[in-house]
Amino acid sequence: MRNKRIIIPEDWYIESFKSDFERIYHHKNETAKDEVTGILEYAQLPQKIQKQPPLAILDLCCGWGRHALEFASRGYDVTGIDLSEIMLEMAGRDAAKARLRLRLMRADMRKFSLTYKVRLAVNLWTSFGYFTDESENQAVLKNVLAALEPGGVFILDIDNISYFLKTTGITNPSIPAHNGTKAELIKQEFYMPERSRRLVTYRFLNPHKAAERENIYLECRLYLYEDIREMLLKAGFQVDPRDKWGDFHGGPLKETSPRMIILARKPSS
Repeated sequence: MRNKRIIIPEDWYIESFKSDFERIYHHKNETAKDEVTGILEYAQLPQKIQKQPPLAILDLCCGWGRHALEFASRGYDVTGIDLSEIMLEMAGRDAAKARLRLRLMRADMRKFSLTYKVRLAVNLWTSFGYFTDESENQAVLKNVLAALEPGGVFILDIDNISYFLKTTGITNPSIPAHNGTKAELIKQEFYMPERSRRLVTYRFLNPHKAAERENIYLECRLYLYEDIREMLLKAGFQVDPRDKWGDFHGGPLKETSPRMIILARKPSS
């Protein structure tokens, strides 16, 4: 299939993040603990808060809360923001089950605002670059800067474009369906160089085993490090070129790195 045949709705992010999406990526829950450990190391924050008051963290585009819940289990005061009511409901149920305090807010990442400041803000797992108008992606960074206390840290985790281009293609995963049986999928990933955008479709081969819909679409811009750094600087962040990694275990950012993890700081004054 050629890239140009894929037509993804402009507002795909409103419909795609529902329970079917969580089931596709449920296995990612297993990596949340290690990822949070790496994030706290990069941000030079304690792995566990022993004293009150706890430090405040913002998880922007928190999804079903896999990172937010891990931060909360370590004693942090966590706010999770997402546009998907279904994702937030799932996060809330899991927080109640684990008896963890988690603030959850339904908001658009371009327009959110907090009445308090946070020490750390995270935007993880390529939850950035959704909007075709780059000024709207820039607005997200400005909102994050406003949410941070002076000297606060922002960690952005996105796909490393060079790695993505070498691994993109078609796969045939299967996941548990909402009724407990396997749901077969075809996952197709493409890159549109003229738009610098990644396109992903999940097509259910047996739609009756999906909970909500036959197809799930994802689309986002992929960036070079220099492009992201320029956007962060434009938003008002300080960015040290040394503060970048290719994974959550201290690995340097290279062409073969699966992730591009960047740390930026809000000026202290």
